[in-house]
Amino acid sequence: MHLAQQPYFALHCHINGLHLSRYGASPKSMSAEVVPTRKHQQPSLLKNHESLSCCSSELLARLSTDSHDDESPTSQNKAVSRLKKKHNDDDLLPRPLAVKKKEGLKNFPGSPAGSSENECHDTAVSPAKSSPMKSERLAGRINGRISCVERKEHTYDDIQNEVNEYFIDSHCHLDFIYKKYLYGGLDCWLESEPGISHRKFFGCIPNFIEPSLFVKNGEKSSQYDFDWILEQLKSNYVLGATYGCHPHFADTFKDSIHETLVDLLKNRQKSKLLAIGECGLDYMKSDADSDVQVEVFRAQLALAKEYQVPLVIHCRSGPRGPGDAEKVCLSALNDMGLSRFHNIHRHCFTENWEVAQKWIDAFDNIYFGFTSAVANWEQSAPDKYEVLKRLPLRRMLLETDAPYFRPRQYDSAKTNSCERFALPPMAVNVAFVIAKAKNMDVNEVIRETTQNALQMYCIRKHPP
Repeated sequence: MHLAQQPYFALHCHINGLHLSRYGASPKSMSAEVVPTRKHQQPSLLKNHESLSCCSSELLARLSTDSHDDESPTSQNKAVSRLKKKHNDDDLLPRPLAVKKKEGLKNFPGSPAGSSENECHDTAVSPAKSSPMKSERLAGRINGRISCVERKEHTYDDIQNEVNEYFIDSHCHLDFIYKKYLYGGLDCWLESEPGISHRKFFGCIPNFIEPSLFVKNGEKSSQYDFDWILEQLKSNYVLGATYGCHPHFADTFKDSIHETLVDLLKNRQKSKLLAIGECGLDYMKSDADSDVQVEVFRAQLALAKEYQVPLVIHCRSGPRGPGDAEKVCLSALNDMGLSRFHNIHRHCFTENWEVAQKWIDAFDNIYFGFTSAVANWEQSAPDKYEVLKRLPLRRMLLETDAPYFRPRQYDSAKTNSCERFALPPMAVNVAFVIAKAKNMDVNEVIRETTQNALQMYCIRKHPP
């Protein structure tokens, strides 16, 4: 018979200031545990709690003989001394009767359809009739997957010392860094900024989204510098690149840009093209007409569909658009007939769980990128912070969106020239925020998000 189905009783006493509790089906099956009793099951054997304090020696003798009937007096004394020994807080946690994996996750509250074992909230403690655990962190700890340590805000030293897994910056803009802040290139920047670089930085995926930099339009342009891009692609830290037209530049989209994107798609070995984008809609800051943005977005969707390459999507609602950008964006994807299995990187996600769920319902291979903009969500945007807690880790990517979103943790780092902007190795900062939200070890978050980036972009190169 299962323990949960047997008659249940508990003994309480105070011995040398230590509160002991015993429970079991019968005196013979009782095992010494330091646990709290269940409030809804009152002990029937002992009604007067104070009367127990006078029988400590008798109870100690019984405790030792129940579990060690055939052992020597010496071992009995050891058992008694173990009961007298001071226990730490972890010893006072309830002992689970049984732990099992939750099946049918599609119907499990709070989890998106099609979720995997790597998600949060995927365990349940049985028997079902017992009081539910109030702490999800405790349930995860019992299952051996979630850290039991309440993590405070991390520091620069934590970033340098605690990271033992290779990480990837899945979205950055090397060209913007080059144009606005620093000459040189990624290798040069990392070498000159040892306080920013990291021994576990595996690489990055730069997005080239301003066509004037990589499209030769027949006119002299101070922006065009495709040779510089090709030089960056030689770096061991550049895992590949994406090319597209950001909605900020939608009104500059011409046939020459479309033709250049086709050439880059056909010559992927040279261009190291991994995806089209970032492309999409921006109703917050873009000066381009909203209808033009949709037209340019659809043109790039057609290329991604035809050449079967992943997509990087930028989508932001705001006062400059006719309505909900997320709705228009999803509608365009549907109208263009993209497969629900198409790999999509939903870049710089800053929406709530309801919006995230819409993307998950629409696409099986959707990944959400998070930048250091998430750092203040716990206090300033709890609805967005809920996304970090509920979204399956297998759908998450680390981003810097460099040169933007510089983490404040790096204010204490020694730098030569990048006090005002972000560099790709700073992506690991996001992993600490996600780890805190999920009560997980930061290296587990890094390991999973690195695999997600490799899978999203079909990258063959893997960390050692």
